[in-house]
Amino acid sequence: MAAAQARGAVLAIDPLAPGFAIHLREAIQDFLATPERLQAMTQAALGVCDGKGAARVADALQVGALALRAATLDDAAALHAWRNAPETRVHSGDGLAITLEQHQQWMQGVMASPAQRLWIAFAASGPIGVLRFDSSPYGTGTTAEISVYRVPGQPGRGWGRALIARGVQEAQHAWPSLMRVDARISSDNLASLGAFTACGFEASAAHGLYQKNIERPRS
Repeated sequence: MAAAQARGAVLAIDPLAPGFAIHLREAIQDFLATPERLQAMTQAALGVCDGKGAARVADALQVGALALRAATLDDAAALHAWRNAPETRVHSGDGLAITLEQHQQWMQGVMASPAQRLWIAFAASGPIGVLRFDSSPYGTGTTAEISVYRVPGQPGRGWGRALIARGVQEAQHAWPSLMRVDARISSDNLASLGAFTACGFEASAAHGLYQKNIERPRS
């Protein structure tokens, strides 16, 4: 509060201090007599607050509501169906459907690799999305590329941002040396672009490549 008052963003009056009612009345009268002062305070407040606090709280609650678990071969049929859904394939690499056998072989390779992680994200309503991370250099985890998609047909909005944020958190635990996360996003996938940029990813010099640097706590 003191910092905000020093920047002219608020006028702090202690309700427990003597003469509170008098000081409050004088402040209101002053603002009524000098509306330009109130306008200046409003502008100062905009300089220290972007008005997105409620949205950040909502995002944090959604991230906290997600649980991740490693996918297993028992999930192969479900993941195969989700991956082959038209709404998933429209923004996938080649957009082609694959067979269950192909998907099982791919999953076996991912689960056997120290450089990859495949997670299913769950909320109270059930599975929400699928996350895959591919680290490099091989297995060291200094950088990792994220791939993510929503489970088709699941209700709710804003889960894309929560999936990305939760996945990045888990990747940091999986690879303590992680310094950067990459994402390859098609220019026509506006929903993904919005979700990734909201999570701090920025466009790189390479076309379609977005990157997020991982901030490590200072010792």
